[in-house]
Amino acid sequence: MREGSQVNLKEIHVTNFRNLGNGKPTRIPFQPGLNLIVGENDGGKTSLIDAIRYCLGTRGQYYERIGPTDFYCGAGVHSKELSIRCVFAELTGREKASFAEWLTNTPGENGQPGHTEIHVCLVAKLQADESVYPERRTGPKGDGKDVDGKLREYLQATYLKPLRDASAELRPGRRSRLAQILQTLPEMSPERDPTKPKTLAHIMVESQRSIAANDTIKGVEKRLRDEYLADAALTGTSLIPKLGMGVKFTFEQVVERLQLELQPPDGVNFAVNRGLGLDNILFMCAELLLLQSEATEQLPLLLVEEPEAHLHPQMQASVVSMLDNQAKGRRKAQILLTTHSPLLAGSADPQNIIIVGSGTGYPLSTAYTKLDSSDYKYLRRFLDATKANLFFAKGVIIVEGDAEVLLLPTLAEKLGRSLTKHGVSIVNVGTVGLFRYARIFQRKAPPELLVPVSCLTDRDIPPLDAKDLLSATRKTENEYSAEEIAAEASAKRAKDGFPVKTFVSPCWTLEFDLAEAGLVREMNRAITRAKHTGSKTEDVLDQEAETHFATLTGSDRQKAVSVCGPLLKAGSKLSKTIVAQELASIIKLLPDTPEQFRGRLPAYLVEAIEYVTSPLEAKKPSPEGATDAAAQPA
Repeated sequence: MREGSQVNLKEIHVTNFRNLGNGKPTRIPFQPGLNLIVGENDGGKTSLIDAIRYCLGTRGQYYERIGPTDFYCGAGVHSKELSIRCVFAELTGREKASFAEWLTNTPGENGQPGHTEIHVCLVAKLQADESVYPERRTGPKGDGKDVDGKLREYLQATYLKPLRDASAELRPGRRSRLAQILQTLPEMSPERDPTKPKTLAHIMVESQRSIAANDTIKGVEKRLRDEYLADAALTGTSLIPKLGMGVKFTFEQVVERLQLELQPPDGVNFAVNRGLGLDNILFMCAELLLLQSEATEQLPLLLVEEPEAHLHPQMQASVVSMLDNQAKGRRKAQILLTTHSPLLAGSADPQNIIIVGSGTGYPLSTAYTKLDSSDYKYLRRFLDATKANLFFAKGVIIVEGDAEVLLLPTLAEKLGRSLTKHGVSIVNVGTVGLFRYARIFQRKAPPELLVPVSCLTDRDIPPLDAKDLLSATRKTENEYSAEEIAAEASAKRAKDGFPVKTFVSPCWTLEFDLAEAGLVREMNRAITRAKHTGSKTEDVLDQEAETHFATLTGSDRQKAVSVCGPLLKAGSKLSKTIVAQELASIIKLLPDTPEQFRGRLPAYLVEAIEYVTSPLEAKKPSPEGATDAAAQPA
């Protein structure tokens, strides 16, 4: 059955299952091969895996049973019916022939050929006494033949639960998962033909014979018979002892006595515990061994929750690489794994990632996002663990430098909008790639991803008062027309689109605009500290800064130019990062109320922070009922 198999779980349709499909059907497509399911806590990652498990069933000792708490409940609504439909595509000819009575043939459109698929539909109803009656049938509407027999057996998934006890699963035992795996492997099966190579069953039979023929064993039997049993036996009764391993071992009993473990480190000649993380890797590999077996009559679908458990960062990246290689191997296993690890997410191909939240899933593959082919290549190179935390955020601020990363949390805290409390991540992309990351959140069609994204960028047009700080070829504000300045700002916002907004500084750079807006005294102190780090005490430097500030005259802009000059002049070696760090520590101690502090900040920063810390509603369709996005891919 498995030879050349390409069948894969194409998509799942869920309605009213926990926090997925809240009141309306939601469709979540999957990629062949590796799929990383990411998102914040309570976003629906485990619910998605459980929906697949409940619909298909799983191998091993995990029992799936729908209960009252699996029905959607929220906003005064407690649903009484849920449905889960798994769709399988890319069936081979052998699979089509074997499962002909369960197939669904979909006609093609626009001259394209049709599709042959398997739809497995689970419908469950909640009764008044809270009993649940599930029904599994095939067909797009769940009105086809019951899912039973060989189809049910074939479609069962392999499931590795979170925080699993891998060591227990690998130990010998009557119902251990290792024994179940080994019994299924063709090379482990008992072979009755004596002309073929010896199998485990043969070895055990020969071992029993060798033990029985051993001189020591025979000597013990003779002593028991001659010295004890002969005297105890009644006349005419023969008591002959037989010392051995008991009943003959069956193949199942043999494999139930096997244990899988890692060898001790070099130089150690006794058994040692190798750690939970390594045992988990070994257990995953054992399951993959079964899925990749040529003779296994089983869907090559592996569900893994939190494979990063007990693994250090470098090992996490290595495990993802191993899983990806297995997904692309000759047997092409389909692997769905949930993770909270930015390192895992950053190590994977972005096209293999599915963000789960707001009751649905958002695949990042080409058909669904506004990322283009060059974006995917760029992200594959530069999307590291630090930046990948955006996949788990409730809001994202994308910035161009370290100064913003250091200052924004403090500014938001003083505004009464803590980025930490609001689950907002700051992603520093440097001077390029701002929108390559932002387009991750832009969808070609509904449903929209309800994660607000603020992109912060400098207008970067110096004022005339700063002319003396610039290189000879640098133009100042007075050398641009109003239309040119407006066009520059408009160009920076040209790639905006729900839920991404770009916020452009009103004049030059973050530091200058902060100073001009109302933090010039604090900026002066920060720059003074940064210029003399370690040479004088902080109190002395703050006093020098106040003395210098008292000498400044002119407008707010002129004062800002004087203060920021050492930082922004051409060729300056003063560190913006150190200045930002010092400024953040100064701002933390300000006595301002949130409202007072708001009046001292450039409006674009306030708006950017408020945007990512406020609830985001889905974009409303136009009056004609259409959106500005393409149709949802089929």
